[in-house]
Amino acid sequence: MASDVVEQLVLGLGTSVISGSAVWLGQRLTVSRRLRRRRRFLGLGRVYPRAHIIVGRKYGSTNAIHINDVAAALEVSALLRAAGGDVADIVPAAASGRGGPDGVEFCLSGPDSNVRTGAHVRRHLPDLEVGRQNLYLVNGHTYEWEPGVAEYVVLARVCRTDRPHLFVICGQTSMSNLAGAAYLTRHQPTLWRRFGERESFGLVLKVVDTEIYGHREAEEVGMVPVIP
Repeated sequence: MASDVVEQLVLGLGTSVISGSAVWLGQRLTVSRRLRRRRRFLGLGRVYPRAHIIVGRKYGSTNAIHINDVAAALEVSALLRAAGGDVADIVPAAASGRGGPDGVEFCLSGPDSNVRTGAHVRRHLPDLEVGRQNLYLVNGHTYEWEPGVAEYVVLARVCRTDRPHLFVICGQTSMSNLAGAAYLTRHQPTLWRRFGERESFGLVLKVVDTEIYGHREAEEVGMVPVIP
């Protein structure tokens, strides 16, 4: 009888170990797949393992960066870190130099504060017009900045042939820049399901009631054609 009990305990323990190992292996495989998808979505890999975040200057300043843009850069850094990427360089637009970095690029801030954003918009988002008082025009649609009520940001991924991915977060304000970065971080799995790893996209996001919610309430309200 004692031997039967011991045998049952051994069998039960063995089954538990096997079941636990299977669960652990399944979880590891799920995490590994999620990590690979995130890396492909961001364009990270052996060829381009590193990313660069180019941040515009604070309005009215020549070399300072707004605290919201710093927070936006940290949002992007957290997303890259979660994808297992190398720690990103955060570079002021004025220090980015000619040609720019060779790697995945995240360009933050509007064209008035970040010359690289202006160049990327002209090259890859020609249907986006930035008017006075940060008025955005896209194919006849008007997106007007209403302080404290509605702010807009364009979030775009440009998948260029034989070049690393380019992400543009072009907001009407520093608050909307932060909202665009947070939206990318929070909705990356959904965006991957919509656009995969090689389809360019440009989204117009509306950030609502910023005096109440800050950057946290953003919703998609339109799209901008992207030229790779």
